[in-house]
Amino acid sequence: MKRFLFIASVILSLIPASDLYAEKKVIPITTKEKIFWGKDKRSVTTNSPSIYHDENTLYIHSCLLMEETILTIKDEYNNIVCSIIGSILPDEENIFEMNIKNGTYTIELESKENIYYGYFEIIK
Repeated sequence: MKRFLFIASVILSLIPASDLYAEKKVIPITTKEKIFWGKDKRSVTTNSPSIYHDENTLYIHSCLLMEETILTIKDEYNNIVCSIIGSILPDEENIFEMNIKNGTYTIELESKENIYYGYFEIIK
């Protein structure tokens, strides 16, 4: 029994730890600014959030607080498969779990001022 445990621990120690975890993939996003007629926008800085995924988990990081944000995931046929309303906290990794199958998806992150969208694929 001791020999089996020793051999098993040696074999497990040879497997790199990075192979045990899913790899985060960057979702390139595009910004579409909402138009408010009669409202003068004087700021030219854009602080786009960073969005990553590893299969069924989304990671969103933003430098600014994004209140009342609508997160929508659509499949390749433009059907909504996941929708979440909440706040994206600043300087934190906001984690959202999804239960979706393999396929190509569109992510939309709609805040008060902007709409961010991008495309990603899940292959298990």
